[in-house]
Parts: sequence; C-alpha cells; structure tokens
Amino acid sequence: MGDGNLEVGWYRFNSSGGRKIPEIVVRGHRCSGQNPGWLNGSHPSVGEQEVTRSVCFSSGENTCSWSLEIKVKNCTGYFVYWLKPTPADHTVYCTAADSALADPCVTHTVLDQPWRSTDCNHTECTGGQWMGDEYLEVGWYRFNSSRGQKIPETAVQGHCSSGKKPGWLNATDSALGDPCVTHTVLDQPWRSTNCSNAEHTDGQWKGDEYLEVGWYRFNSSGGWKIPETVVPQGHCSGETPGWLNGLHPSLGEGEVTRTVCFTEVEDSCSWD
Repeated sequence: MGDGNLEVGWYRFNSSGGRKIPEIVVRGHRCSGQNPGWLNGSHPSVGEQEVTRSVCFSSGENTCSWSLEIKVKNCTGYFVYWLKPTPADHTVYCTAADSALADPCVTHTVLDQPWRSTDCNHTECTGGQWMGDEYLEVGWYRFNSSRGQKIPETAVQGHCSSGKKPGWLNATDSALGDPCVTHTVLDQPWRSTNCSNAEHTDGQWKGDEYLEVGWYRFNSSGGWKIPETVVPQGHCSGETPGWLNGLHPSLGEGEVTRTVCFTEVEDSCSWD
C-alpha cells in the first residue's frame, strides 16, 4: 500500500489498527507498505494548538530515508493531521493504538526463547547456529522463558547466550541492586579446604577462570565463607586455592574491599 495519491488536507485516523501516527521508529515493510512513516517527535498536548512535526519514512536499515513536514493538532481525545502525498512508491503513514505508546507494561513484545540464557555456550542450545538481534525492531520487550526473565547485571563472557557477542546491563536499580538479595549461590561441596588433590571430583582439578563478574554466596556442606588463613596448594579441588588475606566485615561495616590470595607455592601469595 501507499499514500502517494493522498490529497493535501486534514486527516484523522480511526480504526482498530490505531488512531495516531507512532512516535517510535517503524522498520521497513510494516503498515502494509515498503516504506512506513513514523512521527519523529511527540504529539502536542491539548493546550499547544497546532504544531509542525516531521514524518520519517524507513527503507531497509535506514530509518529516515525520506521525511515530510506535517501539522498535528490535539482535538481533546483524538489527533488530526495536515498530510501531504508521500514521497515515493509504497510509502505509507503508519498508525498505532494509543495504548501501544502510553504504557509499555501493558503493550510489549515477549521474547521467550530459552536459548538466550547465559547457560547456552557455543550455540549448544540452537543446533550449532549463532543467534543475533540485529533485525529486532525498536520497541518495548519483556523476557519470559524457563531460562530467565531479565538481562544480567554482571559481565557476560563472549560466546554465551547463543551469540558471539552477548549483551549485559551495565547498571543497577534500587529493586535489583542489593547483593544480599540478588546474587548467585555456589553450593559445590568440592570447594571445601578438606578436598585435596581433586579427590572429590573424580581426579579432575577445578577452577574459576570462567566465573562471571558478580555477587556470589557460598552455601554447601563444604563451607559458607572464604577462609581467612592460608590454604596450602592442592586443596579445595584446585591446584591454586584462594583464601582471604584479611578479615570478614562485622555487621555494621557494610561492604569492604579485601584481597584474595592464591597459593602456588606452600604458604605464599602467588597471585591476588
């Protein structure tokens, strides 16, 4: 479809498909046209009278291949638009429902693919295929699958989440920022200082070189905290065990910074 033959004049959108031009980018081949149009600005409030705005028309990855200036007026309950014929074949003015632009908690797209999990390394969850979001449309999304419901707040190593370059949230908010509430539990009993020479792991040495950056809690029969005394080489099921070179904080101290030493030679701090 296209609006190239539209006559200049005032128009009002009023259908089940929407009552106003969307204020967010619309990718190509939407709204039944090759080059859909979206409002590059906001709609006026009731008191603003008529305003001038630009409509962008998307083509492929270019979200504003052409643009037209139009007028918009708030008629208290609906909007009217002073429109012109669109600039090329199959270019069309899009519409969106009011709710789609007002409350993203109500109107959004659900991403429920379990392969997005950080547990999916080297495409093992997608039959050998790398995944990517380069063609995802701009808009509001919600994650909801058996493998996770939010973007992680800690660094994600490459080749996780079924993609070569996984994304993670470099920020926290008040609801998720308390490490006493949000953390990962490490419950492997082989971490105990009593586990020498990999005897509890079928002869396999263990290591944490692929552990993601973040908050962790130890909770197993093997122990609940990092020891404050030197751990000899070959214990905790690792060739180079780590121990806390300092004291744990008291209840009123809050967060403190400490050094973890790793023993390569008996009774020494080879790395920290």
